Order: sequence, then C-alpha cells, then structure tokens
Amino acid sequence: MGVTLVIAVLAVLIMPLQQASGHTIDQGAEEPVEQASGETASESCRPSTEERFVCFRETGASQGCKGERGFPGSKGDQGPVGPRGERGLPGSKGDQGPVGPRGERGLPGSKGDQGPVGPRGERGLPGSKGGQGPVGPKGDRGSNGSKGDLGPVGSKGDPGSKGDLGLVGPRGERGVPGSKGQKGDRGITGPYIRRCDFGRVDTGATHSLNTGFGVRNVCKIHRFSHAFHIAPRVHIGLAHLDHHAGQERIHTYVKAGSITTTQVEVCMETWHDTKWVRVQVEIIACA
Repeated sequence: MGVTLVIAVLAVLIMPLQQASGHTIDQGAEEPVEQASGETASESCRPSTEERFVCFRETGASQGCKGERGFPGSKGDQGPVGPRGERGLPGSKGDQGPVGPRGERGLPGSKGDQGPVGPRGERGLPGSKGGQGPVGPKGDRGSNGSKGDLGPVGSKGDPGSKGDLGLVGPRGERGVPGSKGQKGDRGITGPYIRRCDFGRVDTGATHSLNTGFGVRNVCKIHRFSHAFHIAPRVHIGLAHLDHHAGQERIHTYVKAGSITTTQVEVCMETWHDTKWVRVQVEIIACA
C-alpha cells in the first residue's frame, strides 16, 4: 500500500517537469517503431516507474535523471559537388595481350608465265635387256605342201587273207555211178589259232623322224610275253601320232624276216621334210 502511494506521488511530481522542458507528445509525430519484442521504441527507451523512483530518491525532487540517447536523425540532403581534382599521372604500360587467332588463308594467286625451255639433257645409258616374253599361242595350220617325190618301192607285203566263197554254181547232172575206189592216205591237219599276243612300240623322245630330210625310219623289236609253238601271224595299226601341221607322211610295216616264235621287229618310216614328234604302233600276233 505504501509503495503504491509513493509511485503516485512521483508521477505527480515528474509530469510538470516534462511539460516545462517541452517534452510533450506531438500528435502529428510519426508512430513509434515497433521492436522485435512488441514494444515501441519510445516505450523501450523510457525508464520504468521503479527506475524513476530510484532516480528521485538519489537526486531529489528538484532535478530529474538524464534520459537515454535519442534515435539518430534522418540523413541530410547531399552537399554540392566539389571541384574536379587534377589529372593523375599516366599509369605504367600494361603487359602485352595474347596473340590473336590466325587469319584465314588468302586466295591462290594466278598462275605465272611458263619459263623458258631448259637445255637438252645428256642421253641416258642404254637399259638392260628385258626378260623373254611368254610363249605366244599356236599359229594357224599352214596350207598343204606340194606332193612329195615318189618314195622307194616298199618290201613285199604279207600274203592277203583268203577271199570270200564264190556263188554256188548250178547243180550238175547226176553222173554215172563209178566204181568204188581204193581208200586214200590220211590228209594233213589244217591250221588253227591257239592264242594271241598284244603289244606296242614307239619312236621314243629322241629319234630320226623329227630331224633331217628325205627317207628316215625307226625300227623297234617287240618280244612276245610267251613263245609261240610256230611263227605267228602279225597285224599292226597306228596307236598314237604327234606331228607338225601339214606334214602327215608315215609308213609302218613289219620288217621282212623278223617274225620268230619269240619276237617281231616293226618299222616306222617318213620322207621329204616331214617331222614327227612321236609315233606309236599297236601289235597283235596270233598262232
């Protein structure tokens, strides 16, 4: 109760002092700024009742306590621009900048005039001889040569085979029966073939039929695989011919007197300018 009375007395004494010093509330003044705690700036700066009581007790009623520092005033207008200062000294030269990118290539220039012809150079050394070229294709067959001279007469050939049986003549009239004659002697048995032998002879790789001019021959002996019981009959035929074009001249024969029970000699012959590469003869001997 006593504290409340003291506070009321202090309020009565402080109010006239505020009015005398001009601290009145201006109705047109700006609204005090609110603080973060919800109090206004004037309320936060104003001393509380307890603080005013302490101050009155220390100084007496005739003098109030020093108030807190007021808020800073608003910023004043900008002053006039001052005179321009003197120009400063030129700065030092800066470092050289980086090299710029390379420019584009210019267009090619026009072709210059042709220079004069130089002096004739010395003649080069002759080149080496080139290798032999491949063998060309076989040429066309030549025309037939003129007929050669008649050759020499050949040896006598073997007897020819028996001719065919002639036509049967008309039946004759029946003769008068003769008297029975005496029994004659037994005749000789006729020939027959028991076996045949086959073979072949040829000129070989090197022989006289492929060189020279005129009559030339090559004779070869053929031996039978088994001996015959008598001298066989021999037949020959051409098995292989290799010759130059337009020179087909050949004669084959069994050499006279060469047939025995064990062998036979066969000859191959040509004449004029004929060249034979190779000749083969087939042999058949039968007895």
